[in-house]
Amino acid sequence: MDFASLMTAEISKTKEKSTTTIPEATTATASRTKKYLRRAEIESQREEAYLEEQASLQRARDAKARQKRKIEEEESTRARAREEKRRRLAHESRIRREEEEATKEHARRKRLGLPDLPPPSSSDTNAKDGEAADGNGLPIAAEQEDIPNVELLALLRKLGEPAILFDESHRARLRRYR
Repeated sequence: MDFASLMTAEISKTKEKSTTTIPEATTATASRTKKYLRRAEIESQREEAYLEEQASLQRARDAKARQKRKIEEEESTRARAREEKRRRLAHESRIRREEEEATKEHARRKRLGLPDLPPPSSSDTNAKDGEAADGNGLPIAAEQEDIPNVELLALLRKLGEPAILFDESHRARLRRYR
């Protein structure tokens, strides 16, 4: 026996086995999977996979956005707390500094034999006695009578002056009118 005859014998044995088992296997697998798929079926599978992937990406983006919002909210809460603490400390230090200045002034006046100053009232914080405040919160001196803005603009126009200059306050217009 030569090699060729041995090979043909082996091949024929495997062909006999495969012909008996293939019909049984193909009927079982044919019911589960198709041998050929239509292009529309392939496209619908691809589209489903794409939509599923996009939905998972969107869920991941949403989770990341929620996490970012949460971090930003925590940071803004911390910033508000820091700002409130800074404001409170600045207020306390300003009060402490004013008290120290008042005690130093009191000691100086006592040393020089001057009478004590009257305690500051709440109206003194906004404007001094005998002064009104203009629109910017700046005091207007007693000799400068406050003129309503509309009338002041009319008076300036009568004089041939520009009614309003760039970045000019009511107080500055009053000075220019005088």
